[in-house]
Amino acid sequence: MDRKDTAITRNEITSIDHLSYVLTELRNQESSDSALAYALDAQLQVLSIINSPKLSISFYDLMLDSLKTAIQRAGNQQEKEEYRRCAAIMTNSMVFFFDARLYWEKNTWNEQGIALLRNACNLVADSSTVLIAKTTKTPVVNNGLGNRMFYSLTSNTNGFFDDLIDWFIKGFRIDKYRSEFHNFLLQLFEKQERYRDIYGRQVLLCELIYRYKDTLAPLAGDKRAGLKRLLPNFRQRVSFLSVVVYPLLIGAIILLIGGIIFVIFNWFSGDKWLELFGKTVLFYPLFSFHFFLLNCNTLVKIGSIIVLLVLLLIATLFGNKYFTYIADRYFTEIAKLY
Repeated sequence: MDRKDTAITRNEITSIDHLSYVLTELRNQESSDSALAYALDAQLQVLSIINSPKLSISFYDLMLDSLKTAIQRAGNQQEKEEYRRCAAIMTNSMVFFFDARLYWEKNTWNEQGIALLRNACNLVADSSTVLIAKTTKTPVVNNGLGNRMFYSLTSNTNGFFDDLIDWFIKGFRIDKYRSEFHNFLLQLFEKQERYRDIYGRQVLLCELIYRYKDTLAPLAGDKRAGLKRLLPNFRQRVSFLSVVVYPLLIGAIILLIGGIIFVIFNWFSGDKWLELFGKTVLFYPLFSFHFFLLNCNTLVKIGSIIVLLVLLLIATLFGNKYFTYIADRYFTEIAKLY
């Protein structure tokens, strides 16, 4: 297939497999160390990801590495910007395909799931069309490639989605895939902080982060270090966590653990352990609160335990809410980079 034939074939592409074939032919016609060859490699990696039932951040790493090399070897600034935009489009298409899979597996193939898959197909078509046009030196034309791929995926009963169903039946449940998808997004957004120089300013990536940050923030864990990198003066706003919540949480945990140990000793040894070593220098500071409760009536004991558990719950809830807020701010600051 020569470049002219490829230009004609572009109007006949109807599936991801056919698109992969065309891009492979074009890549083979390019010099192996050219910027365009690396960009075509990146697009082929995206298509491989789409056809693969496995979800791994390593796919993204390979794609971005190829695009980084393409940008470095680009002949001029305009070409660099074209490859940067392709990188943003490929990243979006990858995420949208993964999300569309989740909707399909949940049997909630509603308007949002359909829109995600359609957008993913259009994004793949956009980046592929740009690369094909650069290779064949023909104008970039929107020839409905995205729509044709969308209808091929949704109408092929022995294709993309059936392979997915078979794969899940063999051992992967929907909640596991959801967890993997969220973990993929968390790693992706962290990498977008590190690799922002590769992408440049891209509205597509900014909107991608805003789309998923509310879902990811409660799952992200402690992102204070990341937020301090992006927003150094944020340190002044975290003192309440260190001064109030941490001591309250740690104190409640220590008292509960000490109470469990106290009950176990008292259960097996009765009052003898108190007489032997319970009030020694080693044990009394640790169990002073519990010795105090020992001399109180049952109502006070129960009330103290309830108060302790309530304080532990409040500290935990506040800590979770605070870390969610920190993660949300962290993702917001990453989005602002683009």
